[in-house]
Amino acid sequence: MSSQKDIFNKKINPAINSPQSSIVDQHISFTDKQNTKINNSVIDFTEKLLEKNQSGSYYTEKRNANSDRLFDNIAIGKKAEFFAAYYLYKVFEYPMIPIDIDIRDGMSKQWICDLPYSEYDKDLRNTHVKVCDKKTIEYVGDYSWTFQWSNNQKNTGGKDELFKKENQNDLIILLYMENFQTNQAVIKFFGSFNQIVDLLKDPLSKKLFGLKKCLYFDDIKEHFIYLDDYLSRQS
Repeated sequence: MSSQKDIFNKKINPAINSPQSSIVDQHISFTDKQNTKINNSVIDFTEKLLEKNQSGSYYTEKRNANSDRLFDNIAIGKKAEFFAAYYLYKVFEYPMIPIDIDIRDGMSKQWICDLPYSEYDKDLRNTHVKVCDKKTIEYVGDYSWTFQWSNNQKNTGGKDELFKKENQNDLIILLYMENFQTNQAVIKFFGSFNQIVDLLKDPLSKKLFGLKKCLYFDDIKEHFIYLDDYLSRQS
């Protein structure tokens, strides 16, 4: 199996060869200077969001989110977007687009893609980012990623945009990060959402039935090959 350096040296023009749905398992890291700058932006974003109670009430009341982990959950989700964008830039020569750290008006949760590449290049697909952390693995016993299926108030939205038919060809990137402060992440998988949607299952927690769907790494491994293997077949 080729090394991470080998993967990074194989530049792939996304207009010719878009990312294939693959298990990646590649580490990516920021320098200490990069990490400090990004962490400061992520912390500032999360604190402002919670000060407005914008996502606080939404996550805890409508999505049954754990209030004790609220700050970390929002922060790690935003930090994961930085890692995903950097990975696509390094490996697939995607443009380095700005991460959205603006604080929106109003109290509702917006359900838009994390990395809207099609706004910059019509040949690129919009990309959604999901992250799993150490505490999730300790609870589930596997890497797993959560998708919002509904919320506690009927007919008020609260569903991932990925479930809309027109978005199911969007890219999804699944990462592992130990916590939001870390300067390292592992890109576990990327591919078209429509190729993994049938693998989604109910969460382990019964209180989240009907609200969330989960994707488990053990299921992914049964259906997809590693990126290294895919690239070796192309050479």
